Amino acid sequence: MFSVLAEYILELGGSVCGAAFIHSDEARHIIIHTKEELKAIRTSKYVQSRIGTIYEDIRRLLSGGKAVLFSGTPCQTDGLTRYLGGVPENLYIIDLLCHGVPSQTMFKKYLDEEFSNETIKSINFRDKSKGWTYLLNLKITTEKNNYLSNINESSYYRAFNERLSLRPCCGTCNYTTVNRCGDITLGDFWEIWNYDRLLDDRKGTSLVLVNTPKGEALFCRIKECLQKAQEVPISQAIKANRVLEAPIPLNSHSDEFCSMQKLILCRRVY
Repeated sequence: MFSVLAEYILELGGSVCGAAFIHSDEARHIIIHTKEELKAIRTSKYVQSRIGTIYEDIRRLLSGGKAVLFSGTPCQTDGLTRYLGGVPENLYIIDLLCHGVPSQTMFKKYLDEEFSNETIKSINFRDKSKGWTYLLNLKITTEKNNYLSNINESSYYRAFNERLSLRPCCGTCNYTTVNRCGDITLGDFWEIWNYDRLLDDRKGTSLVLVNTPKGEALFCRIKECLQKAQEVPISQAIKANRVLEAPIPLNSHSDEFCSMQKLILCRRVY
């Protein structure tokens, strides 16, 4: 769904901002201007992305009259609108349904431990080469090999899924509500098969919340490009995505887990 929205903005001569892996292992928000660059900001990144000077860069583009599509977590999208002092007419905002995110330090530590002797070429947290199930597949490609591990096999995925490695503020997130920051909200429509099996093609079904008149106008313009779109009750969306009504509670051992990681990192530094 994100790709369809992004391509539309790019066709208008606008720019799109989203998270990409820089130097293969650092997640950072970047701005793209062509469809050829779109691949870099597609797919999920289960790590906090660095914003850097992106808000300032977006303000310059908006001031020049360019349309800009920004995609990020709710706290990042709210940060952008607060920085700008509002939402200009030529800014379109997509906020994501967010489970919470580990820090860059945590992710870098995982990569250093697992792939210390190899150069990482690419990372895909949502590889679909074996289909689409709850067992999300992490694919890491190095100069030597392709490594594929599911949510039960990867230590990073396990810590994420068990809510051990999430940032402390994620456990008290103020954005876990149906009152969203973005014009459009995107996420996975988990358990869509329990609602309508015909909407489940085993490749993933997008949940799309249209939150503002601007978001509705944008969705109407791209709707004809979708293979299938069907309206469902908001109650079904909440049932499948609990972050629409409350924060994901942190694991009771998350403080201990994060403290252990910091201790190990300090030992490595010194």
